[in-house]
Amino acid sequence: MFRRAFEWYNAQLKSNPIRTNMCNGGLIMSCGDAMAQRLRRRSDEERHDFTRSAIMVSYAMFISCPFWLTFWRKLDHRWPVDSLQAAFKKSLLSWAVGGTTINTVFLTFTTTAEGVVRGDSLYPVISERVRSKVVHSWATLVGSAALFWIPMSTINFYFMPRHMRLLYGNIMAVLWNTFISYVQKGEAEQKERNV
Repeated sequence: MFRRAFEWYNAQLKSNPIRTNMCNGGLIMSCGDAMAQRLRRRSDEERHDFTRSAIMVSYAMFISCPFWLTFWRKLDHRWPVDSLQAAFKKSLLSWAVGGTTINTVFLTFTTTAEGVVRGDSLYPVISERVRSKVVHSWATLVGSAALFWIPMSTINFYFMPRHMRLLYGNIMAVLWNTFISYVQKGEAEQKERNV
């Protein structure tokens, strides 16, 4: 039974890559966000923020998954041979071009969506919040991402079949998002101690 389910799923990844990976991305992001929120809770009274989860799942499904599928297709066209050297080149470009772009989009999308949900004035309040978040978080996010994603992406490009790369990337993203959430929690607690 498990084998038949895996064969069906594998066939879906090949025949409907965008739709299947969007579903994967949304499901995996919802699990990852639930873990991240659990790590950030200070007490058992705090409840799960479903609005935040909806924003994160929307980002994963409608921005991240289509972006990476398209970007990686272009990299595969440029370096079709699956050698370790080609995998490393793809990994570096994924981090340098894709990672910087998608991290900026991530910070902008999530900050804007949170502001809209809260009813903030779209231009002055949200634009300042987006600018502040990009200025203060972008360099750290991109620098830390290099240490994590370059090795993970090299493994992905070298060992994973092309139709399963985004699934692997989404699973690794759970670890990455949980780590980032944990670090942010530690920074917030450090600031509170210093006040």
